[in-house]
Parts: sequence; structure tokens; C-alpha cells
Amino acid sequence: NWRNNHRLQRLLEEPSKCRYRLARLQLDIDPIIDPVFSETMMAKPSLPPGLNWVRLPVQIWFILLRLGWYMRFLKGPESYVVCRDRAKRAAIKLIQTAQDEDFVLLSGHGLFNVMIGKALEKQGWKQTKSDGHGYWSVKIYEPASP
Repeated sequence: NWRNNHRLQRLLEEPSKCRYRLARLQLDIDPIIDPVFSETMMAKPSLPPGLNWVRLPVQIWFILLRLGWYMRFLKGPESYVVCRDRAKRAAIKLIQTAQDEDFVLLSGHGLFNVMIGKALEKQGWKQTKSDGHGYWSVKIYEPASP
């Protein structure tokens, strides 16, 4: 349990009100709310006439939309490249905060957390714990040893 092994000094969050409330209930610490940690926005497809009858399960649409966004076939409110650059900024903010506070927690969403993790690894950090990709999963990153 990460709570037993670390003294949490700073919580960073995306601006979602439900996450903010939950964090306030579970932790005795005021979070830093920053839109740089917001989840990626889904692309909204416009089906050509004649294909609006296509019915698929929500999970399939989710995968197809994310794949189309990633491959730059679909335009969303934020392109993949812009989102990747934002993930790099988020990783830098996490690193800077960790240098000041020693141990920080980011409460965020799935895909964007994966992108931040990749950006942290490119900055020389190493994932030392992972309990999967499900809801409330935890991943711990630490600076790689020299």
C-alpha cells in the first residue's frame, strides 16, 4: 500500500469536481488543481450519410474513436500531438513538484496518465510499481538511479 510506505506531501489533480471531492474526503491535504492534468477529449465522428445505422457497443466505439484520434484520422478538441506535448508539460510539473515535496500523488484519468508515464520515462524516471490499468490503479515512478 503506497499510503503506508510514503508520507504524501502534495496531491495534483485534474479539474474534475468529483475527483476533487473524493480526494478531499480521503486525504488530509489540499490538492493543486491544474488543467494540464485533464484527460484527453474524445474525437466526435461524423458518419457519412448512409452509415448512421451502424450500431456498435459503446466499448467498440470508444476503441475505434481513440484509435482514429491516435492515428490522426479523427479530429477532436485536442489533437494527439497537442495532447502529447501537454503530457510532457504535465510530467515536468510532476518532476518539479516531486523535487520540492519528495512524494506527490497525481489523481487523473487512464489514457492521459499513460501518456504522462511515457513522458516521465523519457525524462529518466522509472516505473517501480504498477497494479494494472483498472479504476483506482496505482503506478509509482521514481527517478532512475545514476
